[in-house]
Amino acid sequence: MKEIKLSIIVPVYNVEQYLDECIQSLLNQTLKNIEIILVDDGSPDNSPQMCDEYAKQDSRIKVIHKVNRGLGYARNSGLEISQGEYVTFIDSDDYIEADTIELLHNQIVNNKDVGFVECDFDYVSNHNIKLDSKNYNPIIFSKDELFNRFFRVNGGKNIHSICAKLIRRELITNVKFLEGKMNEDVLALYDLINLTNQSIYINCSLYHYFQNREGVTNKKFNIKQLDLLYIWQLVLNKTKESNVKYVSCAESNLNRSYFTLLAKMKVNGFDNKNIEMQKIKKFLKNKVKDNFFSIIKLKMGIKRKIALIYLLIFY
Repeated sequence: MKEIKLSIIVPVYNVEQYLDECIQSLLNQTLKNIEIILVDDGSPDNSPQMCDEYAKQDSRIKVIHKVNRGLGYARNSGLEISQGEYVTFIDSDDYIEADTIELLHNQIVNNKDVGFVECDFDYVSNHNIKLDSKNYNPIIFSKDELFNRFFRVNGGKNIHSICAKLIRRELITNVKFLEGKMNEDVLALYDLINLTNQSIYINCSLYHYFQNREGVTNKKFNIKQLDLLYIWQLVLNKTKESNVKYVSCAESNLNRSYFTLLAKMKVNGFDNKNIEMQKIKKFLKNKVKDNFFSIIKLKMGIKRKIALIYLLIFY
């Protein structure tokens, strides 16, 4: 089967500790006819120099240096110069199995009606841990099934990352990543599903998300995390315009985001002396209280439901 060139876009920011493993996992891919676009998002560490050195060693690597404007801008910048018929995004502190790109590529090439192919993923707290078995059965999802997964109608884990997916170029070039906001993946994935008739899911963890537990634990809640509410409000607005049957699902996910953010404030802490942060806590708690029955009806684990009740009573 003829290999068709595809693009791997990697936004890079402050990841010198993890960048080598990420790039090596891409260079070691069994499918060789690829381009790797490293987008330096104004990184203050040694990551930009590391990117340039890799570009000298392998002609498949392209590096572009930008001022720091966030993940959405970096992804848009990489997409603008990409040439592949298919595009995938990798976060620069993550890594993938050596045959990930080939497996995804084979599926999408052999299924012309499929807009994108995705693999499963796992979270690792230490690099070099490989957890998958390579035993998988491709599953075809219709648009409705994709939206059910997106809105977590039947529960399931959060699948809102644009990573771990190989996407047809004609689709992804019609998706604009929102710049300057966190959680921009949510809106981008919604738009992608809107453009897709079918997708294929490979139920095998080929993509490894690195989870820095210390960083997550020590990072206090900040106002930037409220971007999640903004993003879900945009999704709700778009749903009202073109996917009316999913409006209640979008509303439920917006309500879930109030609970998610309030829980983050509890777990990660916040600046108690900051009056604005105190107002945010009160706002989130009132929203959770007002939408309690909508949230408690969501299909989520019993521990989450206990946490919901705890936050309303004791926090």
